[in-house]
Amino acid sequence: MTSSDTEIEEKVILPTLSEEFHQSMFFLLKQYSKFKEQSPDIQYSMIMIMDELSRLVSNPYDMDSWVKISGCVKTAIMAIDKENSKEK
Repeated sequence: MTSSDTEIEEKVILPTLSEEFHQSMFFLLKQYSKFKEQSPDIQYSMIMIMDELSRLVSNPYDMDSWVKISGCVKTAIMAIDKENSKEK
């Protein structure tokens, strides 16, 4: 197998793996009962992080995905802080 054959194989397999990862993670997230109890901001953050992780499966050096994940984490932290301040 030549290096070009490997490149072609990776281009075919990686998007499939990425899509399978995305579908599996989304299914698990939706089935987890605690997910449904979370605020919309937490749910959104979790879904977007999962979505970006599925993209990173095929390209772990995609800086845009890492930046989006950090923004989702910030959104989740703000939502958690808001919920915690309501409890006090």
